[in-house]
Amino acid sequence: MLADVARLWRVVDPDRFDETHRLLTLPLQMLVDERRRLSAGLAANYYRQVRREAGITSTFEFTLPGPVDREQLATSLTVTGPVARGKALRQGANVTEAARRAFVATSGSVSRHALDAGRETVLGALRDDPKLEYRWYRVTSGTPCDFCQMLAGRGAVYREDTAGFKAHDHCGCYPAPAL
Repeated sequence: MLADVARLWRVVDPDRFDETHRLLTLPLQMLVDERRRLSAGLAANYYRQVRREAGITSTFEFTLPGPVDREQLATSLTVTGPVARGKALRQGANVTEAARRAFVATSGSVSRHALDAGRETVLGALRDDPKLEYRWYRVTSGTPCDFCQMLAGRGAVYREDTAGFKAHDHCGCYPAPAL
């Protein structure tokens, strides 16, 4: 994902940031939608494997998430692009460094939007699967933030009525079914 965002980001001219940044909207929507399908498919395969390992042989029909919400993505692209760039400039960054910071922020945001489809797939399956109890724990990436590490440290305490799964930009965490 990062490599593809970097490739698309080449259209952004630090000296004409707002004008050229707008050119990213449609390509990034298409990229996020493609990666959402991939994320949801991988999550469904993961969930099937969890069921097999639990000895459940019946089939299960997934309700896979759809494309990214266009308004949410547009807001994210504005906040992580022009808004992040403006903040960097106010903090004393030059135009090139400000554009680089906006790239970092944007890459984390679009990754979150893509990975959310996999997270939604697992949580939706837990909600709809009559064979498994709706209970999950948080699995972190190799270098989680302190907040995610704290949530993961709680173990398999999460249920439909206790907490939703919230991911942040640059978050590699995912919900795992607790058997």
